Amino acid sequence: MNHLHHSPQDFEPTREDVLIGRVVDSEASGADWEALEAIASRDPGVWERLGRAQRVHARLEREVEDAIAIAELVDIPSAHAAGFSLAARVRQYSGWAVAAVIGVAFLGTMGVIKPGASGPAQLGGISPIAYGSPDEALQAYLRTGKEKGLVVEEIPSVLIDARVIDGGGRKEVVYVRQILERKIVTDLLVPSVEVDENGQRRLFERPVGTVTSPRSPEGPV
Repeated sequence: MNHLHHSPQDFEPTREDVLIGRVVDSEASGADWEALEAIASRDPGVWERLGRAQRVHARLEREVEDAIAIAELVDIPSAHAAGFSLAARVRQYSGWAVAAVIGVAFLGTMGVIKPGASGPAQLGGISPIAYGSPDEALQAYLRTGKEKGLVVEEIPSVLIDARVIDGGGRKEVVYVRQILERKIVTDLLVPSVEVDENGQRRLFERPVGTVTSPRSPEGPV
């Protein structure tokens, strides 16, 4: 995998980026609009870029609302049910970002990406071996998965809930552990939500278009 190195300046937003972001987020002041209009007087393409940003924003809102709806329709394990609502924590702690993560996570938990004949005992084609702890097993999976080109990287975890469990300062945390993986599949279904004739939301699986084969792990990413 090739690693690209960028300076912080490469990612600094321009004045136009900031103004468009404020408009899209409905936070633009009168002065912001005047500044954006001044830029547009020199570059009319600003309005096209603003429209594109608003369309992307609207699509993201719809996708995330679907992800939140999916989270609300899925029961969490009884051990945690009394302590918190998954959907509520998603909204409280991280908003859209975690909702999107939860939605993507259901690709696996709902059996959306169909496993091969080896089944869960050989997740990603990696043979099971006895380990001393779940963390050891996970690290072995990450290491072997990278070697086989199945695991791209582990993304920083996202906190969903935290609570004190005794007077010694110990805390129980519930978090989303994210692993970015690649897989070649023939049938790809993703969870979606529709409203039936009674106005009730219903969870179903919808097919996705053709998925192209991933590039070799040795090639550019």
